[in-house]
Amino acid sequence: MLTLLAVVALLALACSTDPVVRAAGDHAGSPPPVGTVPRGVVVTPTGVIAPILARFPGGYWVRTPCYGIAQVHAGHEIDHADVVLDPGHGGPEKGAVGPTGLQEREPNFAIATLVQRRLAGGTLGGAGVSVLLDHPDSYFVKLHTRGEIAVALQPRAFVAIHHNSGGGPPQRGTPSSETFYQYASPASKVLAQYLWNEAVAALSTYDIEWTGGDEPLDAPGRGPRSRVGEHGDYYGILRYSAGVPAAIIEASFTSNPAEEALQRSAPYRAVEADAISRAILRFVESGTNVDTPAPPDAPPTTLSPNGTEAPGIAGDDDPCTDPPLE
Repeated sequence: MLTLLAVVALLALACSTDPVVRAAGDHAGSPPPVGTVPRGVVVTPTGVIAPILARFPGGYWVRTPCYGIAQVHAGHEIDHADVVLDPGHGGPEKGAVGPTGLQEREPNFAIATLVQRRLAGGTLGGAGVSVLLDHPDSYFVKLHTRGEIAVALQPRAFVAIHHNSGGGPPQRGTPSSETFYQYASPASKVLAQYLWNEAVAALSTYDIEWTGGDEPLDAPGRGPRSRVGEHGDYYGILRYSAGVPAAIIEASFTSNPAEEALQRSAPYRAVEADAISRAILRFVESGTNVDTPAPPDAPPTTLSPNGTEAPGIAGDDDPCTDPPLE
């Protein structure tokens, strides 16, 4: 049984909790060196969640959403969360766009918010757990910063919530849900398996033509799997959160008209949120939270001074404008 912890909800932190206000000072010193591992996050007065790289008498050096470094002089500190949720895309980044115009970021964020409420409120049984969404839907956050938020909070589980595009022609069968995990982390694979099992069981109750619905279970695109690139984990959200059990779930396909219609509906969103919540709760209560380090042939990604990924790395080079921090 989990220890009851305070609910960590973004709106409550930004609006109803008195911030820790620190007087601005001139004792910030130099920015922290490259490679500094963040410890804790600060929710700034404007609601931005920023990993803390260093503290000084007047405030904090923080990582910005666009993977820059800045000073913040007021905010609410959070040093840990049991679960961190990453709603895929956000701000100007739409994600997949469905046949009738549904932008993937909308169900991503809506379902992540429902998962947060279910886990924090203990509505699925057991005690509530502290849960943080790593960003609101109002601005874009680079993958590296999202990963650093997870590293800074050391949650028991870090889950990125997405919805897919492409795939095989729709037909009757089993939902083609996908989950991805850190290839060097046994705990992440267990988390991905829980997510896949719960998603497929819950969504199979809908009698629609699913994307690639008749593919055998061992076909590409079905079930939990890793994806490895030249520098280790192909997906940045998994690469940058190394050391924390992390998985991506793509429960259904926005590009399929029937699945897009489901994603628009509140009842479907509740079903998917329940499935993801059950999976995370099963994982957290299992105690499977010990990871292994990445092998020597998968070094951390090197970054240029402006935060651009080294050549050959997929996923974190979109244009980005930081929102106001204070």
